[in-house]
Parts: sequence; C-alpha cells; structure tokens
Amino acid sequence: MEGAIANNIAKPGCLTECGNIKVPYPFGIGTECSLNLSFNLTCDTSSESARLLLGDGTIQIYDISDLEFRISTIVSYNCYNQNGFVDGYSFSGIDLQPVKEFTFSEKNRFTVIGCDDFASITGTIEDNFTSGCFG
Repeated sequence: MEGAIANNIAKPGCLTECGNIKVPYPFGIGTECSLNLSFNLTCDTSSESARLLLGDGTIQIYDISDLEFRISTIVSYNCYNQNGFVDGYSFSGIDLQPVKEFTFSEKNRFTVIGCDDFASITGTIEDNFTSGCFG
C-alpha cells in the first residue's frame, strides 16, 4: 500500500504477534519488550499452534488489547457418590500475585453450577476481599 505508514504496536525490535494474536504495548513478548515484568508475555511455539502465555507460562491468553486480555482456567468440580460424600474433585485457580496492574472488570463471569457447592474469589494485595457464590 503506497503511502501507508506501518503501525508498530511493540517496542522497536520486539515481536508484534504470537500466532494470530497481535500483542500491543505495554505488553511485550520477552522481558525487554514490555513496560515491566507484570506485562511480560511468552510465545510458546513448541506445539502445532503458537500459544501466548502470561509471564512464566502458567496462564494462556486467548485475546489481548492495550486495555485488557482474555484468559480462562480449568473448571473445578466435586463429584459425589450415592451416599452424598465427595468421591472426586479438582481445584483450579489463577494467581495474579503480585501483579497490581491487573483488575477484574464487568466483563468477568464467575459462576458455580450445582447443588451444595460454592466458589470463591479472594484478593490479598492492598485490597483484601473475599466473595463467592453458592449453588
């Protein structure tokens, strides 16, 4: 495109995308490419499709903009036997400590489905809080 100016959304010399996900600054792929370590991302190319990961690689990012990113976590569950006792379970969680730059928004959904179950969310840095829901 003649006359078009390339819009570099990353620091000079840094990758601008991982797979099909464009990575805008202040996020960056690699420690020298982000605003600070809280915004550091990793591009894992070891599998068939590249995966964008937050920090050390425990949380996968599915979509990102300069204002927000979309992640998901494994569904936690309890399985009960015929006598009503827990027969199997899986607990999952997301630990964003000590990242003060990230907050939850109105777009977040926190859900529990079932009977006699609960889910909780806890903040521990500066803004101590606990909330949850019961099913």
